[in-house]
Amino acid sequence: TAIEHRNIAQKCLEELALSVSQKASNIMVCPQTLHSKIAIDKSSDGSFSKYICCGYSPSSDISEVPYFFGYAVDKNTTLNYNSKVALTVGTWQLTEDFKGIVLPANFTDNITIKSVNSFYNEAIYAVSKLF
Repeated sequence: TAIEHRNIAQKCLEELALSVSQKASNIMVCPQTLHSKIAIDKSSDGSFSKYICCGYSPSSDISEVPYFFGYAVDKNTTLNYNSKVALTVGTWQLTEDFKGIVLPANFTDNITIKSVNSFYNEAIYAVSKLF
């Protein structure tokens, strides 16, 4: 259910914040969209000019079903997606509105803390290769 997915996302984002050696933001929840996300600073100066974002969305224009996501941002350089790495969990979604990796949370899928942690770890690896 959607409540279970949000609880899984919260737990996985909390674990992610503890496990990354880089600086991580607090978990943020957007009041308009109800997205939950965390940003991991990849800049050398702690400015969050380069970061990776992982999170969960109950719905948006990106997907008809709730989804987990990961993407990279570099405020100083346009990221090149031509040499993106192959994924074993989730799929690349490259649209005008979103460039990153998504894992649809279909209610029939087996979404667990373990599967979402695996997705976030792979997403962080894959999008970090874009810097």
